[in-house]
Amino acid sequence: DNAFNYLMVLRLVPIFPFFAINIACGALEVRLSTYFWATLIGMIPGTLIYTWVGTGLGFAINQGKDLNLGIIFEPQFIYPIIGLAILSIIPTLYKKIKGKTS
Repeated sequence: DNAFNYLMVLRLVPIFPFFAINIACGALEVRLSTYFWATLIGMIPGTLIYTWVGTGLGFAINQGKDLNLGIIFEPQFIYPIIGLAILSIIPTLYKKIKGKTS
């Protein structure tokens, strides 16, 4: 019933290898449309945010800044982290909105 929500969380928080999730989705007969949209929404934004953080880290290294806790509060790091937090809330919001319209 909640395959989209579970798959979104698994894609947004890459704890498990994606190949294992792919195999599990096939074994559990997750609908292709659910798999496609949850993968698209879950993987691409996360990939962009992780790339953004990496670019910020590279920028800091090139500028010669010390890599300490203060660097976490630089815009290059704090904005992607906020974006990732917002992204992780999307499945819950989707479920609440869908529940109100049903």
